[in-house]
This record gives sequence, structure tokens and C-alpha cells, in this order.
Amino acid sequence: AAAAFVYGCSDEVVCSDEIPPYIAARVEQFAADRAGSTYVEVYAVGDPLPGQLRASVSGTQLPAAQEAPDLPGLYTALSDTRVVWTPGTNCVLEVTTSSGISSALEPVPGPFEVSPPGTTNLGEELVLSWTDADDADYYLIAGTIEGDGTDQIIDVAVQSTSITFEPGEIETPGVFSGRVWAVAGPFPQSGSEGNVTGEGWGYLTVMYAVPASEFEAAIEDTAAGLSDPGPARQQSAVRGAAADANKDYPPDRRDLLDR
Repeated sequence: AAAAFVYGCSDEVVCSDEIPPYIAARVEQFAADRAGSTYVEVYAVGDPLPGQLRASVSGTQLPAAQEAPDLPGLYTALSDTRVVWTPGTNCVLEVTTSSGISSALEPVPGPFEVSPPGTTNLGEELVLSWTDADDADYYLIAGTIEGDGTDQIIDVAVQSTSITFEPGEIETPGVFSGRVWAVAGPFPQSGSEGNVTGEGWGYLTVMYAVPASEFEAAIEDTAAGLSDPGPARQQSAVRGAAADANKDYPPDRRDLLDR
């Protein structure tokens, strides 16, 4: 009886034993002066496995779905240089699974510009800032510090237009390069309410970037030579609390950025 109450069932409402699938969808839009690119991916995850997955965004149909790697679900993706939605355009997601139809809507955020952080000494704070983007709910900082024998991955979500890396968070000298994405959609943290409705639940995020949202900075070690990192290239990561909370969202959107 408790389970029936949770899913909205009653003596008058007959419910299926099948739990609606989890829908994870991402639209990634990169716009250059004379060209652009769009990447769309949609996952439908469930137990039992969804019997079908058909998906479209604003009338553009995605390819036939296939089984998702390492997940109990289906997956489809589209990469296109002809389908490019301009800032302010609503991306309308429509998903059909064996449970029924689900949908979501988020706008494409507007353009913005990152202020180059310049040169920073290892052990000092590093500030990265950018202008505000229309329709952005948060920003995703994705980059890598390529050092001598060590790579450090930076992957943090923030709701402000700047981020400060405190001393100790940056572990290696080298070239820090990457991109800031303006993102429309629920902030990636535990308990965030999904924006997918219908016969499914989950999250649609729409990401936007331009060449001006890319950055590069030098991180110098004034004490260079005091320690030897060794010949083997190692890897570490800095992830904000918000990004770490994404672990509750199958699939992990952090890993999807590394496609």
C-alpha cells in the first residue's frame, strides 16, 4: 500500500509495475563565426530495460537507438554541423519509450566571454571569470592542466560568473586550458528537480559555447627543480561539490564530456 501511494496509485487508479525510465539528455552547441556544431545525446535508463527509444529535438530526429555502454538502457546521439540553434531558441526534447512519451524544454543560452586569467604561480589562487550569458542557469568549467609528467582534470559547475581555485587545489604547474560552458537546465546536485515530464523523468541540459569562452593560462612553479615528478604521466582531478553530486545522475554527465 505504501508503494502504491508513492507512485500515485489508488483503488481508482490502476498503475503498472514498470517504473518510468530515467531520461538524461544533453544538447551541446558550439558556435563559431562562420560555422557551428551541434551534439545531442539521449539516454533512457531503466529496470526493466526500456523496450524502445525514439528521440527528437525541435523536430530533428536522432538516429536509431542502441544499447548504452555500461548502463541498463538505450542510447542515441547526433553530431551535426548543419543543425545549429541560435541563442534564445527553445530546444524541445521529445522522447518515446515503451512507457510512453516524455518531453522537456530549455533555451539555448546566449554568448559570453571569458577573461584570460594570465600567469599564476603554483600555490597562489587562480581566478577565472566571464560575462553573464542570457538564459544560463549555471556554468561548467571543463579543462586540463598539462604539466611535466602530470595531467590534472578540472571539471566544476558553478552558478556565479567566476570561480576561484584556492592554493592547494591546483596541484601541478603547466598550461591550464579549457572551455567554460553556459548551461540551461537543473543545477547538477543531489535533489535537483528534473525538467523531463510525461511517462519518464530526468534532466535535459542545453550547453552553449563560443571561441571567446575558451581560455588558456600558464601556471608556473617558482620552486621548480626541487622535486622530480618522474617519467610516468599521472592524472588527478579537481571537481566541485556540485559536479561530484552528479554521481547520483546515471549516466554521469562529467564522463560524457570526455567523449
